[in-house]
Amino acid sequence: MGDKMKRDEFLNLKLNLLDQIYENTLQQTNAIDNKDEQALEKLLQLRQELMDQVDRIDIAFGQTGGVSEEEQHIKKMIKDKLQLIYAQNQQNLLKAEQYKKELSNEIYHMNQGKKALAEGYFKPYSQAYGYYVDKKIGK
Repeated sequence: MGDKMKRDEFLNLKLNLLDQIYENTLQQTNAIDNKDEQALEKLLQLRQELMDQVDRIDIAFGQTGGVSEEEQHIKKMIKDKLQLIYAQNQQNLLKAEQYKKELSNEIYHMNQGKKALAEGYFKPYSQAYGYYVDKKIGK
């Protein structure tokens, strides 16, 4: 009975962590939509910490034995949550790729503008001819 309870506790803890990862993934979506790179970086670090905790639970869970009906139900809930996380993460990847393309395009246009200024307006011309000064003006 104690071993079964321990397995159920591990699974419930894993499910709780996966809920947190899903919420984190939704927050990442908002950060990407708002183009907030700093918030996204913090969310990614938090997600990695949560994923490390899930890995430790999986290792501990593997050292226990037995399968119950409750455990199968929790495993199904875990699988469903993982599918939600995966789907949301795929959307985030697409949005991040789009944002990356937008930034790349902006950088390209800034470089083109800088090149046009440097080569067009500020390009020094050497003058091989003289100047004519009209001395009659101003008298």
